[in-house]
Amino acid sequence: MGGRPFAKHTHEENTMTDMYEEFTTDSALETDGVWLDRATYRIQIAHAGGGNIAFIRAFERAAKPHRRSMAAGRMNDDVAGKILVEAYAKHIIKDWNVLLVERNKRGLPILNDQKKPKTIKDDAGDIQWLRGIHAKDGKVVPFNVEEVMRVLRDLPRLFTEIRGIAEEYSNYLEVAREEDSGN
Repeated sequence: MGGRPFAKHTHEENTMTDMYEEFTTDSALETDGVWLDRATYRIQIAHAGGGNIAFIRAFERAAKPHRRSMAAGRMNDDVAGKILVEAYAKHIIKDWNVLLVERNKRGLPILNDQKKPKTIKDDAGDIQWLRGIHAKDGKVVPFNVEEVMRVLRDLPRLFTEIRGIAEEYSNYLEVAREEDSGN
């Protein structure tokens, strides 16, 4: 027969959820996105596929003039990259926030005892975020398609990480949302 057989499990050993729970995504999560949280910024990332029909249609429209070269494996990498960056900036990156930190008169962050920037908190003690993106010079620029495209081009490793999150269906499962909400 050849090949390696799948492991056999009895019903009693099966602690996995059923296949519907394992593969059913939450359509709201797919289009609204999940957060990638970092120390000084966070990015809301929608699913690149599945129920995110706007992304799928936009990507197909943008790629249509290049279908022959794609099928032949001759599509120019720069063109493919531009199509992908624009599609992600318009339909995958839903929000981008930067952490508000205390700054001195020169505009530099004030550090706490742990050598981390002192965050600005509201009256309830919650950390404050500002909608925007850090520019290369450290200033915060508005969150918009052009700025997202600039960052994705400037920081290809960040773009690779965002793509990994967006393409992984398990980040958008119904079960994950139920667990996060405590149900």
